[in-house]
Amino acid sequence: MRNPNSIRQRLITGVALFLALVLGVSAMATYLYFKQQIRDQAMVQQFASLTRIARGLDDKLGSIHGALISVAQVLPHAALHDVDAAQAWLDDRVGIRSLFNNGLFIFGPDGRLVVEHPQLPGRRGMDFSYREYFRRTVETGKPTISKPYRSSKTGHPTVMMTAPVFDERDRLLGILGGAVDLLVANSLFSDLTEARYGRTGYFFMYAPDRTMILHPDPDRIMKQDVPAGANALYDDALAGWEGSGETLNSRGLPSISSFKKLSATDWILAVNLPQEEAYEPVSRFRIFYLGGMALVLLAAVGGSWWLGSRITIDLHRLTSAIGGMDPEQLQRIEASGDNESDEVRQLTRVFNRLIGQIEQDKEQLRQSRAELERHRGQLEVEVATRTAELVEAKEAAEAANRAKSTFLTNMSHELRTPMNGVLGMARLVRRGGVTPKQADQLNKLDVAGRHLVEIINAILDLSKIDAGKVSLEAIAVSLDAITADAAAMLAPSAEVKALQLSVENAVQPCTLIGDPTRLKQALLNYAGNAVKFTDQGRVILRSRIVEETPGDVLVRFEVVDTGIGIDPAVAEQLFHPFEQADGSTTRKYGGTGLGLVITKKLAELMGGAAGVSSVPGAGSTFWFTARLAKGTA
Repeated sequence: MRNPNSIRQRLITGVALFLALVLGVSAMATYLYFKQQIRDQAMVQQFASLTRIARGLDDKLGSIHGALISVAQVLPHAALHDVDAAQAWLDDRVGIRSLFNNGLFIFGPDGRLVVEHPQLPGRRGMDFSYREYFRRTVETGKPTISKPYRSSKTGHPTVMMTAPVFDERDRLLGILGGAVDLLVANSLFSDLTEARYGRTGYFFMYAPDRTMILHPDPDRIMKQDVPAGANALYDDALAGWEGSGETLNSRGLPSISSFKKLSATDWILAVNLPQEEAYEPVSRFRIFYLGGMALVLLAAVGGSWWLGSRITIDLHRLTSAIGGMDPEQLQRIEASGDNESDEVRQLTRVFNRLIGQIEQDKEQLRQSRAELERHRGQLEVEVATRTAELVEAKEAAEAANRAKSTFLTNMSHELRTPMNGVLGMARLVRRGGVTPKQADQLNKLDVAGRHLVEIINAILDLSKIDAGKVSLEAIAVSLDAITADAAAMLAPSAEVKALQLSVENAVQPCTLIGDPTRLKQALLNYAGNAVKFTDQGRVILRSRIVEETPGDVLVRFEVVDTGIGIDPAVAEQLFHPFEQADGSTTRKYGGTGLGLVITKKLAELMGGAAGVSSVPGAGSTFWFTARLAKGTA
């Protein structure tokens, strides 16, 4: 049986435990970070793809409706009183008939059908005044796109587009209508029913009354089969929300879903991607990473075993030689050869000198035995006490050093991960149903937790910048997108305080190259303070070109507010860590004073500067500049 206290066994155990701890913590942190990055990227890309498709549908609906309106403007007024003339005129509209695959119609001002193409027997004179599209066109006097209805010909969802016809006195003479079958073969809408996002993702579209307009399952079309509460994001989209998020679809499948409202109508286009497919890279990463950890641990244990054997082989020989000696006949030990380690060779020399000294002092030791016996007890106590103190001091110093190292190594995730867990658990508790008092307590917990996470992130950002560990990206930059995204992120806070939040951008001369994430971070630090310290009035986000060379431009970002203002005498100290213009602002508004410092340092990293101009009581203008390279067109 192996001795667990041997040097070799301790070395193997220590290395294995250390690597298991380090690799385990690293694996967990990397896994969580990687999953979050994959999640965020998947949501952004999915919503961007959905937005492009929604714009294409809007453009198509708009162009079709525009063509109908243009034709209505050239409809002869006399033909509205002559059925044969009206039929002949409608039959001659060859160009527009291809757009309205379910027929063209002319209705009288009373809602009765005058003529149609293609002609169907017995339909002239039918009353359509009860139809929603006719009533809405008459009430508004404007062109209209109807709510989807089931076509009597194909059973497909169909919409009626209308264009009113007025005389010179603005009296309604009639209405030109065109019916579009949304799922006719080879149309953009029908293609979406067969399109796939990824391998298993799919598109669908529904109306505000929950009627399914488009879905890969034909049995669900024109049905209201998603009740309220079955899909949280589905319900949020009906309330006006747009974006991406994780949810359970109406069939209970965990999915990443994106929603976008069509501007031409009030329909909502959506896409579902099963989370199993979305997070496949994370699952593969976890398997490969765990396999790599196992290989590293095996290699470490094998290396420790070999190293321990090399270290202890000479010690075993020396201890065996010493153990075999007769205590009354001590002998010198001979070195085993050149391969013997320096430490063991030194130990052998010391032992041999000790043997010689023992022989020389044996007589003296016999004479001093009595005296040594008297002092031995006291000496043992003193040695034990001193040894215990040294061991305690050594262990305390080692513990402090380990604590410092552990803190510096794990601070970046050990502080944020538990706090994110607390915030996530608070949201889960809220979803489970709480009393008003508990809801208020959870709100306070959420606010305090988010504030703590913001402080941690600010301190870590500042530390990274000071340590020179921040690297800037070099990708295409859109000044409009940066200011628009920042305004969108602050819109809820501004709306709570009834502030007017606006964006003003100069024309971007060409493609610019820089780090949009850091630019947005710097701008948000300013804009967040502006909303915080402004109780009424407005907040404006600006960007403009202040200098241009053949290779780059100097962009100036500004945040203008009508807030409390700042005394110019103390404005400079705002750009020092943990400084504010007035200590009372910390008590009233909160904050650490790190945001402006981070913005200034980011601006300097990007070849710019930062500053402020302010009038107490009238507002402030915070600005920073950044030098961005020109990209190729």
